Amino acid sequence: MVYADRFVGGNQPSLVPFFFGYTFLSFLLNTVYCDFKDLERDRFDGVVTLPLMLGIPNTLRLLHIVNAAALAWLIAFVAAGWIPVWTTGLALVHGYVSAILRHGARVMARGGLPGDAAIDAEFALWLPCALLGSWMTAFLGLA
Repeated sequence: MVYADRFVGGNQPSLVPFFFGYTFLSFLLNTVYCDFKDLERDRFDGVVTLPLMLGIPNTLRLLHIVNAAALAWLIAFVAAGWIPVWTTGLALVHGYVSAILRHGARVMARGGLPGDAAIDAEFALWLPCALLGSWMTAFLGLA
């Protein structure tokens, strides 16, 4: 979180709480989604995971809520003026995550197991989306 604060200038005290909350929600979603790939092994080994406790449909609903919460966290911090406007470029990531969740639901409904590489790619999208947000806000004169 401190690195992220330094990356964007390090002069706003609200950056560290923003990045902490945003990263926490993103990693929570990613970690729980990755639990889908080894449900049978976890069940056999007695490992208690959210998908085993809540079931697949309820866990997917929860992950959609977490994704929406991360987006709301982003929007709230931008709206309050606590983080730079260009960080709204990260909102694109949430559309991608939502698509991955919907695709995973379809795969699991057919009896398959979703891969975890697609959800891991979320983090690779952060920098390009932030850069796009930076360029767009500069182009529109919002920066």
